[in-house]
Amino acid sequence: MANQYAKVKRSLLAECLTCPLCLNLLRDATTICVCLHT
Repeated sequence: MANQYAKVKRSLLAECLTCPLCLNLLRDATTICVCLHT
């Protein structure tokens, strides 16, 4: 059971993992405490 996968459309994930400021996908995201931008 540990090796189960679910197929998800890339466009749906991209909506959740896209930076609202620069519109690029988040990679190794870090939250900056001053502005809370990830």
